[in-house]
Amino acid sequence: MQTNKVFYINLSGLAIEMRADYEFAERRCKDYLIGACDSPSLVAEVTREQINAEKLVNEQALSDGYCEDICLYRAIAEQLPLFDRTVFHGAAIEVGGRGYIFTAPSGTGKTTHISLWRQAFGDKVRIINGDKPILRLDGERVDVCSTPWMGKEGLGTISEAPLDAIVLLKRSSENKMTKIAPSECFSDLVKQFYLPRESVAKLKAIEIVDRVLKSVSVYLLECNMSLEAAQLSYKTLIGK
Repeated sequence: MQTNKVFYINLSGLAIEMRADYEFAERRCKDYLIGACDSPSLVAEVTREQINAEKLVNEQALSDGYCEDICLYRAIAEQLPLFDRTVFHGAAIEVGGRGYIFTAPSGTGKTTHISLWRQAFGDKVRIINGDKPILRLDGERVDVCSTPWMGKEGLGTISEAPLDAIVLLKRSSENKMTKIAPSECFSDLVKQFYLPRESVAKLKAIEIVDRVLKSVSVYLLECNMSLEAAQLSYKTLIGK
């Protein structure tokens, strides 16, 4: 059902005005809703043409509301670099007040790996976002922040944490984890940052990529989908 509605959310500390024709997006964002704001940091809205294009590129039959919701988050992602923020494709967790992101192409096993952490270490592990968190920069500090867009499993909580490390996952029959220079896997890592189409925001996003990779540690985890893999990454990252 169409609503032609305006609502407001708080996302990584930004007040965002959302303009939606369908109820799906507001339902998605229900835990992030705030009151009306006279001067939001940014406005997210999409066109009918963008919704139709989103339907065409998906193999599944998706509702207009679902496609609008996807496009709205993309509209946010297009503008975030102007506010020292970026959307990152990865599964983010928090342990002991510190954040860690596991990233890889879709289908590699990010969600499975963080689920193994929960299985092995229980309530020590909080899942911030299972798919598309926001990275927020303040000088050399990088925070990983939750969003309502959490992947098909819907894993996440409203939270944020200083980011300690990004872990690139690769499938392997044996488990091995090494700290690496970002330059060793730059092409794999840069694909996980959202790069806007608009030139000014894109240049700002590229600057953010450089700042993030200079500020946080990067690891390569070659692993299978076993508890042993989670125990190895926990021991390497947390050291306890």
